[in-house]
Amino acid sequence: MAAQPHKNTRFMNVFRIFYLPDWPWILGVLSVVAGILFCYTVLPARLEYLSQLAFNGASLKNLAAEGVWVGFIVFGIIIFSLLKRTLLHYVMRVRVLNRAQPMLLERLIALPLDYFATRTPGDLLSVITSVTRSAADGVMALVEPAFIVLQSLYLVFLMCFLSLELTLAVLGLLAVYLLVLQAVRRIQARLFEELIKTGRHLSSMASDSHQGFLEIKHNALESVFEKRFAAASRSHWGNFSGWFKTLLISGDISEYIGVFLPALALFVTAMYLPAEQVDKAAFVSLYTLAIMLVGLLTSLNQLGFSSASGFQAWKDVMEMVEQEPESEQGIIPDGCNVEWQNVGKKLREKVVLDNVNLHVAEGEKVMICGRSGEGKSTILKMLPGLLKPDTGTASVGNVSVTKAQPKALREQTAFIPQEPYLFATTLRENLCYGRETDEKRIYEILHQTQLDTFVANLPDGLDTHLGPDGVKISGGEKSRIALARALLTQPRILVLDEATASLDSKTEECIYEYLLAVDCTVIGVTHRLSTLKLFPRIVALADGKIVLDGPTDEIVASPIFQELFAFQMEKNHD
Repeated sequence: MAAQPHKNTRFMNVFRIFYLPDWPWILGVLSVVAGILFCYTVLPARLEYLSQLAFNGASLKNLAAEGVWVGFIVFGIIIFSLLKRTLLHYVMRVRVLNRAQPMLLERLIALPLDYFATRTPGDLLSVITSVTRSAADGVMALVEPAFIVLQSLYLVFLMCFLSLELTLAVLGLLAVYLLVLQAVRRIQARLFEELIKTGRHLSSMASDSHQGFLEIKHNALESVFEKRFAAASRSHWGNFSGWFKTLLISGDISEYIGVFLPALALFVTAMYLPAEQVDKAAFVSLYTLAIMLVGLLTSLNQLGFSSASGFQAWKDVMEMVEQEPESEQGIIPDGCNVEWQNVGKKLREKVVLDNVNLHVAEGEKVMICGRSGEGKSTILKMLPGLLKPDTGTASVGNVSVTKAQPKALREQTAFIPQEPYLFATTLRENLCYGRETDEKRIYEILHQTQLDTFVANLPDGLDTHLGPDGVKISGGEKSRIALARALLTQPRILVLDEATASLDSKTEECIYEYLLAVDCTVIGVTHRLSTLKLFPRIVALADGKIVLDGPTDEIVASPIFQELFAFQMEKNHD
């Protein structure tokens, strides 16, 4: 379990992602707000003078001249407000997303395997894309309220100079109005939380449909997935409808109340004040400022909802940011001998390894066998540090995998799973992983992995696009491509987790003859007797323990092995 982050750490994470690089833009917004406050300052006097001219029956020319000044000031407020909103919601938001999304992917890749075991691809995709956008909106909504509060306080200050009694009346009704909006906002925040959950579920189902489309096709499950996705979609868009209705209702209420509430407060209060205390020109100015104040407070309430929904999204983002990543520090392994000492491991509360002791010397070739679920893959995943032992020590080059530098450990270890993943790019990119690789070396490895004829028949050779996860090629071709790209890294330790299970026996034998001659340590898992006999040493697992370990001829002749392998033959028909 990851350690709980300190509050200061959380603050620095937010500050580093959202604010630190944008301080020049924030200064720009402050300059724009200063322009708005200047317009607020000169507007009441100009507006009051225009009202006096109108009440005193001034000429149309004088009214028009003064009206131009008032219009110019109001236009200035509108332009400055639009500029402020553009800077906050478009320029800075885009800059935030440009930083946040790559940083989240960087953090995601650095997380340990255990993190991915409890999360679906749809969850992770949702966090990096839509949830990050909502989080950016929410956190940016923390900046704008500060400016709105400043503008609102300044308007109240100006209103008090015009009439303290009328200003207090307006503020009293506005307080009630904001309390009602606050209750609506809480309902909206709850609905938005449900919307996020159902949106994640929808993304997860879409991801499952894409990644598992072969299973769906093979088993004629189209109608099942269609019904499940339709139900999830109805639930999601039902939540969206409820959330959006409250948004529209609160918006309409804010629009109408924002106009009539200040007028109601001013007129009712004016009725009870002595006539000499009510200046008609000041009344008009006060009403105008009150309308502006209501608009600002309504915006503040809406931003409060944005920040509430954004905070929910921000929690999901921060949950990923604050996960304990794999350490980049550690000891660089010296050598490629491998050892497990008294290793124990539980997965899903089941003991899969129990006091395992195994030593593989540098350059040795060892094959592990055993029944399904006996912990063979678990042992192998400890070598590149993907899994850590619960008890005991797994070490490479006399360095525990828990203390080794992960990058150095994996640079010398090539791990090939039974079901490798191919990226949606060209064959060349899948083979080289962005590394500069000699063309001659590529074709040499392609020949050794029985891929030269396959590549020769591709329309664009090495530059042929393979589609998502190699959808255009067979399982055996995917396995050989994974083996080829592993060999191109020139590993010191080659780990084969049933990597050739999808190959025919002849192709597999040709590949293993090459691997047995390669100058590196080779450790693998297989269920094929023909493959086991190619290796000089066999290790057998049963009930999470090593029950046989020795030269191939001796192990194959053992009654325990014959019983164990007979069971495997019955299950796998290899």
